[in-house]
Amino acid sequence: MKWRRGAAHPAQVSRRLWARPTALALVCALAACDAPEEAPPRNAPAQALPSTTLPAQLPADRTGEPRDWPTLAEAAAEGLQGAILHRAEGALALELPHDRFAAKLLTAPGLTGRGALEDGMAVVVGSGFVAELRSLQPLGLLQVDGTIASAVSMHGYTRILGMRSGGLAAIGRGDYHRGLFESALQAGPGIIERGQIAIRPRERNLPAYFRAFVGVCANASIAGVTTAPMHLYDLGLSLLGLFEAAALDCSEVVNLAGDREALLGIRGVGRTFIAGHADTGKATLIGFGALPPNPGAEGFPSATP
Repeated sequence: MKWRRGAAHPAQVSRRLWARPTALALVCALAACDAPEEAPPRNAPAQALPSTTLPAQLPADRTGEPRDWPTLAEAAAEGLQGAILHRAEGALALELPHDRFAAKLLTAPGLTGRGALEDGMAVVVGSGFVAELRSLQPLGLLQVDGTIASAVSMHGYTRILGMRSGGLAAIGRGDYHRGLFESALQAGPGIIERGQIAIRPRERNLPAYFRAFVGVCANASIAGVTTAPMHLYDLGLSLLGLFEAAALDCSEVVNLAGDREALLGIRGVGRTFIAGHADTGKATLIGFGALPPNPGAEGFPSATP
């Protein structure tokens, strides 16, 4: 290839392009100017989530970082008779016995975690129907008190969470029919199914997120949240280890929400703790209300604040 007389040779152009940023960097170094920090990608996973405590339990310069969550959650859970807060690796799991707490599917205009607790729920976890563009619209089955507001979708979420008098239940979406539950919600994926981890190790190649989840056990339900971004595979391994160590017979764990939608709220006696965005609108939440004392059971105090 021939070069037109008077045109710059590629080597000269390359040297000029190289020299400009180099000179700029040298000037910047000599002048001690600050290079602008790169903004994280718009949809980058959250590396931290806020939390709320009522009344405030931290100094003014602390806002309830995830490292504080175990202590703050434990303080709130102490006021819930029968509830047990378990600390798994990277996660908190609140055990809620069926004879002390009733699960309820919450969905209403303006629903928030803080509002659900103020309206009488002892525990809330969620949210459901998480989508980047339509986080407040159903993305699958939504059945509330026998009425189906949105039909089952055979795409996307793979599990059905059902609420009935015996507590929570989790089934595959193909096994659902209308008469099974009073209320039900399509969610997923299943993290643990039939007592075995249901996530493949290759999920570790995807981004890690904060997670909110629920578990189905023989005599209790589990409501939980991670204290750091986690892969579902690692969360499943952590929970299986917890179930074995705590002798919990839990066969199912379902992912409810990830990233900025993850939320766990606990309202004890005089203390409330909410991990996640307490005042952001939610399409659905799963709430647990404290049941009244059983007159036939000795030593069964009320858990209602």
